[in-house]
Amino acid sequence: MLPDKTTFSLAQITNEVYNIVKPIAVKKDLTIKLQYNNDIEIFADYAKIQQVLFNIITNAIKYTNENGKITISFSKNKNYASISIKDNGIGIDKKYHKKIFKKFMYTYVVIYAKSSLHNAFRIVI
Repeated sequence: MLPDKTTFSLAQITNEVYNIVKPIAVKKDLTIKLQYNNDIEIFADYAKIQQVLFNIITNAIKYTNENGKITISFSKNKNYASISIKDNGIGIDKKYHKKIFKKFMYTYVVIYAKSSLHNAFRIVI
């Protein structure tokens, strides 16, 4: 089955996912900052991008301690758009960094606080 691609706004899809996850973040006293100056139109599978954003942002919420911060931004290069999700959560053990984008990769996370750590995922579309 071919993906159902369409042209859509990154601001629209980011705001939509933000509004879905906001109540979860509020319960943990997390700050989610949407940081972008200009909207970007992309041609992609809307549902897949929405699911990826939802998964990464909910993971950021899950593994960020109370009163933490999550920043969602996007930018455009000549050939691609980039979405960045940064948080100050516990992070992923360095030994798993090369594996995290492999299909169906999952790791168990040992939870401990690292207040100065900044984690980031970047999705290139």
